[in-house]
Amino acid sequence: MEAEIVQVETHLTSGMVRFFLVGLPSRAVAESRDRVEAAIKSTGYAYPLGRITVNLAPAIVHKEGNGYDLPIAIGLLAMSKQISSEKLTSSLMMAELSLDGHLRPVHGVLAMAFEAKKAGLSFLVVARENAHEAALVPGIQVAAFGHLLELILWLNGIKELDQNTGFDQRVLREQNRQVHLPRRGRRRPDYCVPLSQIRRLSSRSFPALPACVQRSLLGSGPARCLPTACC
Repeated sequence: MEAEIVQVETHLTSGMVRFFLVGLPSRAVAESRDRVEAAIKSTGYAYPLGRITVNLAPAIVHKEGNGYDLPIAIGLLAMSKQISSEKLTSSLMMAELSLDGHLRPVHGVLAMAFEAKKAGLSFLVVARENAHEAALVPGIQVAAFGHLLELILWLNGIKELDQNTGFDQRVLREQNRQVHLPRRGRRRPDYCVPLSQIRRLSSRSFPALPACVQRSLLGSGPARCLPTACC
């Protein structure tokens, strides 16, 4: 069971609206552009306009899978000063995004949990469906979310992790004792964002980002490096 942590670097300059994804992405990874844009707009936040470059480092490794949507979206929001959080540098994020902003589960979470612990990271951010798998690895806090807006609020310090997202070994053992019967039909989304809340949050002014992000907005360097998964 092998995995490698990939850094997602985002950069924005003025000019014609373009999006470039570099770093040997597969076709599935390259298609994240449209999912990310739709998901960000669905939360009420602004999608950055200009020449956007997203680099998946190291460039020599071929990138596959659907877990890059989430770190790319968070990187773009941080680059445009809509997110400011010290948690970004200590978190590994992996999840697919639906067009309406919901987080979808991905494969390889267990392997990446081991890598995150080995790298000394504090948080592993995943979709709710991946929370139990991620919690099998002790020593790293699992932050599981159902919607992109939930994650944004947590990163900006507006929302705390609830009891269902901060998993530890005791919670996992307790839940494994319970019998869960499968439900028929497709599960309905369990997170709903009031329109009034979206309008209020989209107009909120957040603290300025570190100097490295400010330099990026002037076109002189990468805005943010976010760990994600590559299995």
